[in-house]
Parts: sequence; C-alpha cells; structure tokens
Amino acid sequence: MPAEAINVLYILRHEHVQRTGMREAKHIGIYTSKNLAQDAQQRSAQLQGFIDHPKHFFIDRVEVDIDLWPEGFTAGERQDRNLAD
Repeated sequence: MPAEAINVLYILRHEHVQRTGMREAKHIGIYTSKNLAQDAQQRSAQLQGFIDHPKHFFIDRVEVDIDLWPEGFTAGERQDRNLAD
C-alpha cells in the first residue's frame, strides 16, 4: 500500500526584535500536522531564549508542490502572501 501523500506542512518559527532593533527569526521545525507543530512550540517555549519571548511563536500552514510566486513579485510585497492560515 503506497504512503499517503503529504499536501500540507506546518512551519514553526520564532521571531522577535532585539534591543538593537534588528529582527531575529528562527525556523524551529517543519511538521506534518498543526498538532505536532503546537507540541514543538510548547517544548521550545521552555528553552533558553525562547522562554523570554513566549508570544513570538508562529505556525505557518504551507501547501507543498506548488509555486508560491507564479507571477514574480514587486518591491515591498509581503513574502507570506501565499501561506494559508
């Protein structure tokens, strides 16, 4: 029996602005379900650094095997325009 195709992945990331004003972003992991991403968020939220910024986690739902920018882009356009909620 063939394995079930994965059509959607969930990317867990953490972002915050440092005291210097620089934005710092970390991709924590990529998961096959939102529940797995949420579990990873709970684990990460207890770790050094992340524990100081618990509200700065984001989970992005991304469809796989599609082009996210089929028409190109213009300057200043949001990079996450094709991410599903």
